[in-house]
Amino acid sequence: MNEPVSVNPFFNSPVRSIRLAVLRPLWIILVGLILLAFALGVPAQMERLLRAPLGLVVQQNFAGEFMLLTAHGFPADRAGVSTGDILLAVDEQPIPPDATSATVSSLLNQTGRYPILTVRKIDGTVVSYTVARVIKFSQIGLSDRAYALISVAMDTLLVLSYTAVGVFVFLRRSKDWFAIVASLAVILLAVRIAPEYGALIVIRPDWGRMAQVLYFAGGAFLPLLLSLFPDGRFVPNWTRYFVLLGIVYSFMVVYFPL
Repeated sequence: MNEPVSVNPFFNSPVRSIRLAVLRPLWIILVGLILLAFALGVPAQMERLLRAPLGLVVQQNFAGEFMLLTAHGFPADRAGVSTGDILLAVDEQPIPPDATSATVSSLLNQTGRYPILTVRKIDGTVVSYTVARVIKFSQIGLSDRAYALISVAMDTLLVLSYTAVGVFVFLRRSKDWFAIVASLAVILLAVRIAPEYGALIVIRPDWGRMAQVLYFAGGAFLPLLLSLFPDGRFVPNWTRYFVLLGIVYSFMVVYFPL
């Protein structure tokens, strides 16, 4: 007598068909958004590179003031801003009383090529510095724009490489729901690496929400892939809670950063 065959509902045909019906259009939508966000992020990253980073870290002290930490050799340091200076205004606009370290950092990132920073020095004097956000590569015969173009070209190669791998897996294994998850996780990894997505959030906040969604998806799909690898099962069972934790953590990091 033949023994009855145990059928795991996790892999039976109806459940598998439902997963494929959901994952295929989701894959197409997310990959389309990834490429669109990167295309929009390229000019934003060019702008950010040409403005150059100020080289400042903002920390809120116990008095609620915003203390600056300067990186040696960066524009703010060259202009005269010192570690321990208290930021009072940016481009002659006082820091809002309800500001946080994150909002002040964002404000500094969005300034033009020659922002004016008003600070209170350790001795109590108030000084305004005009900071020149420029990159200097002339000593090696490379203009600021050439440096920015090379940097963006390398980022483009990276994103296209990850996308090509993901598309290859999707086309070869489009009937395997786990392969679709894996290919999407690989492509989303580029979102976490390429700076164009971060530039889109900072420089173009109207489009930045799309990049935030992709950041969140990237953070959610990676623990999902790790938990299901290699056979598409949550083994041991507690790994499903690892996925839930990863989703919550990604959501908090993207939408409620410290």
